[in-house]
Formats: sequence, C-alpha cells, structure tokens
Amino acid sequence: MTVPEEAFLHAALGACEAERRDTALTVRRDRVLSAALTATLAAALFAGLAAWHLHQDTEAAHQHQARLAPR
Repeated sequence: MTVPEEAFLHAALGACEAERRDTALTVRRDRVLSAALTATLAAALFAGLAAWHLHQDTEAAHQHQARLAPR
C-alpha cells in the first residue's frame, strides 16, 4: 500500500469513527430530550388532574353551602 493510499484509508477510518460518535451523541441527546418531555407532560397531567379535583371539591362545597343557606 502506498503512502497516499494509507493516508486515505486512515482518514476514511477516522471519518467513520467520528460519524459513529456523532450518531451516538445524537441518539443519546434525543433520548434525554424525549425523557424530559415525557416527565414534563406527566407532571402537567398530574397538576391538571389535581386542579380538576380541587375544582370539583370546591364546586361540591359551594353547592352544599347553597343548600344549607336560608332563603
């Protein structure tokens, strides 16, 4: 193998390794972002559900008070 051929081969192998590392980094970043989005959506759903239950409880208390109030 000639010197230019060997240099080309080393450059190609280096480029393949760099592309593999970049792909692995992108996949890892995408997984972290997906997990963060999932956690955020779960927290928002939980907060919304808690707020809805609180609203239902408040409405029931108001209706109960309205029934007890003299007219």
